[in-house]
Amino acid sequence: ALPAALAVTVLAATVLAAASLLNLFATMVAPDAHTLIVVSTGLGLTVLTCAGMGRSAIASGALTVLKLGLLAGVAIAGLTASAAPATFPSTAAKPVTALILMFFAFVGFERPTAVAGEVVDARRAVPFALLVGMAVVTALYAGVIAACWRGVPNLALSERPVGDLLGRLFGNDVARGAELAAAVI
Repeated sequence: ALPAALAVTVLAATVLAAASLLNLFATMVAPDAHTLIVVSTGLGLTVLTCAGMGRSAIASGALTVLKLGLLAGVAIAGLTASAAPATFPSTAAKPVTALILMFFAFVGFERPTAVAGEVVDARRAVPFALLVGMAVVTALYAGVIAACWRGVPNLALSERPVGDLLGRLFGNDVARGAELAAAVI
């Protein structure tokens, strides 16, 4: 069992992450219907969760594959396109915002340990899965970061670096579609 302070921290991080992602999604999809989007999406995800572990696991797996594919596609597109390297900004960057985003990006690696009791040979499988998962995520994030360094000239000041990269490479419609897809998955 988790110590009480850690359990509260994990619960708070989960609730805050879900709330911020729902807020981001609603803001991107339909700012005028923000509350309706947040409530209906939250209810839809709750219904999916209540439908059973099998359906929930299938949906989670499909969304994970889509998310990994999107990250890999961004990294490959950015690293193979013509370069427009990042330059030093003329104004101050926002390091605190960057640190918060990095923290958020790597939150969740501890979640598989919560279901370790359901895994066959958990002593071997769970550590292996955690290490492989962290390696894959780190490699994908490193690829996306390198692609942005290579393709977003004002990277330090960009509020949406992946969108800026995709906009430069494929146009604003593709960038908007990818940002919406990222908000959904």
